[in-house]
Amino acid sequence: MRNAGTHTGTSGNRFSAPPTPGRPDGLGERWSAVAGNDGSPVELLHLRSEVSSAPGFEGALRDRVARLKGFTHPAFAPVRDLYQEDADLALVSSRVPGQPLSELTAREVPRSKRPALVARVLEQATSALAALERAAPGATHGALTTDRILVTPGGTICITEYVFGSALEQLALWPEELFMQFGVLAPAGEDGQAAFDPRTTVMQLGAVALSVLLERPVTLPDFDHRLEALIGEFVTNASAARTPSLLIAPLRTWLGHALQVSAPGYASSSEAEKGLTQVLAAAGQEARAEIDAAPIPFAAPPRLVAREDAKPATAPEAGAVPTASVPAPSSVPSPPAKTANASTTDAFASEAPFVPPQAFVPPPAPYVPPPPPPRVDTNRTAPPYLTWAVAALAVVAIGEAAFIARLLTQSQPRPAQASVTIESSQPGTTVMVDGRPAGAAPVKLDVTGETRAIRVIPAEAATPAPPPVVTAAAANADAAKTAAELEQAAARQKSGGVTFVSPIALDVFEGERVLGSTSSGPIVASAGAHTLDLVNTALGFRVRQAVTIRAGTIARVPITPPMGRLSINAQPWAQVLIDDTAVGETPLANVPATLGEHQITFRHPQFGERRERVIVRADAPARVSTTFQR
Repeated sequence: MRNAGTHTGTSGNRFSAPPTPGRPDGLGERWSAVAGNDGSPVELLHLRSEVSSAPGFEGALRDRVARLKGFTHPAFAPVRDLYQEDADLALVSSRVPGQPLSELTAREVPRSKRPALVARVLEQATSALAALERAAPGATHGALTTDRILVTPGGTICITEYVFGSALEQLALWPEELFMQFGVLAPAGEDGQAAFDPRTTVMQLGAVALSVLLERPVTLPDFDHRLEALIGEFVTNASAARTPSLLIAPLRTWLGHALQVSAPGYASSSEAEKGLTQVLAAAGQEARAEIDAAPIPFAAPPRLVAREDAKPATAPEAGAVPTASVPAPSSVPSPPAKTANASTTDAFASEAPFVPPQAFVPPPAPYVPPPPPPRVDTNRTAPPYLTWAVAALAVVAIGEAAFIARLLTQSQPRPAQASVTIESSQPGTTVMVDGRPAGAAPVKLDVTGETRAIRVIPAEAATPAPPPVVTAAAANADAAKTAAELEQAAARQKSGGVTFVSPIALDVFEGERVLGSTSSGPIVASAGAHTLDLVNTALGFRVRQAVTIRAGTIARVPITPPMGRLSINAQPWAQVLIDDTAVGETPLANVPATLGEHQITFRHPQFGERRERVIVRADAPARVSTTFQR
């Protein structure tokens, strides 16, 4: 909870706050206030200190706010300024009454009406985002979520906080870090970090549309791997309605291009606006009438009365289920008490005190179970033609079985033969085939599939040799043979080996040649310097190792693979154990883990325990998540 004192500036400027709590956000805390110069309602998003103090973040945010200072559009809540007081940095926007899309319930918008609602929201949102891109080329929202699109009492939408794209890019976060910390979805760029370009905003808008259509949040695993399946889920659910919407096909087409599932994907909001206009026009006048007949609902959120003597809001009890799509940070630093010497923006002045609102959590959307499968009448009597068809199939099956049995009982063809020649450097060597002599080498044999063993027996082992008759010529031949044997032994002594000690199995290459594996024992090679590549493709690990092999010795070289990174999340939340070792509560980002397969255990005091398995690789962060059924 932030300091309950007033926001005071050098000239006595102050904000006042009505007793209306703000919506939680991963970027910081929202506060409802009143601008002192004209009494207009404003909303202050006090940024978390670790966010605002990140290198480049504040500069990029100030640049974007200054660049869009004169931009106005009826579908945007105007950003008025940045409010600085001591180390506290807040974004000041005009406060527009409205209800976030994330809080729409099935009672307010039944499933059969959601395609028309989404079509109206997309028409307004694509037009507004395209106007933003035209007003400031290169500028894009970049942080679009169901919490930043409001439904107003007039039945229109209002997009808030559209200046964070370039500032979030300065944080250089991975997509899973961005989602875990701020609830923002973004694809990975070429460097693996979250990308913030016009295509990202279009994909975020597509994810918002899917969330409303499916009546549940789109998570990062969905965004990375299941977008096409989610589109298919929407089509299946919407088609099962008693009166299917005429907008199912055009929305499916638009979502495919917006989410980059279908080629070509929309590269900007202008392309998304043009594509939506085309698919809706192709759907015909009846589809247009369906959109016009479905006004955007608005249910005023409950208001809490905050008294000056109210006690600070207490933390939720253990086991409480958070209702936001992404949990708010567990701890947000509070700014120091405001003093009369603090600097502030002169555009807002009032003498009303700043009253802290009480914590408010919106009610969760009710769970809508999927439609039950169609019942099958087991007492129904099969028609006569079906009985005759089954009998005919049985006769055919019996005939095929008899034919196959006949084939199996026929004599098998003789195995194929191959001719091989057995040679030996020693004359008089005896060749044995399946225990029977086949002649002296060299000998040509006919080998079939029934041949089991071929053995070569040297002449001295087969029959005792008679005492040799030593002559001068024989002595010279023996000397030459002895020299050749010594040379071969010396060559064998010029090789050595190396044993790589690694916690994971690695294949060993020298250039394109496979030398072996770390799991199969020492790698033998000629003496000298070698550059070897050790690879585990399944775990995305590759390292190049220079070794010097000494003749007649086996060297021992340890290999230490790097730690992988693992991001873990659960809905609503859970305690996490990796291989039975507790590591904390979700959400968890960039948890170090050894390469290989791990068991992740999720525990929740109300929903029990779930287990998942995940493979941690060296070349990309691993992600695992689960959703407890309420």
